[in-house]
Amino acid sequence: MMAMSEISYNNTKHSVTKIAPFYAYYRYALRINRVADIKFRSPASEMYGHITSGLHKLLSPLLEVVTESTANCYNKKWQSIENFRK
Repeated sequence: MMAMSEISYNNTKHSVTKIAPFYAYYRYALRINRVADIKFRSPASEMYGHITSGLHKLLSPLLEVVTESTANCYNKKWQSIENFRK
């Protein structure tokens, strides 16, 4: 699994350089012949995915509240500091 994620990362264009890391290093694109018809099923991973997506739906609104309250506290801290003159 790690090898596939590494290959995927190395073949994805970077947002800054606009080229893939593999191409930047070797100067040619890595070509992979993959079989798209093969489907792997794992009941345990499907259950884990279902649980994590449920947690994500449950916790997303709470994360927004925490982000807003943290931003408010941070902004108050920096607004209260006076500008010093030389």
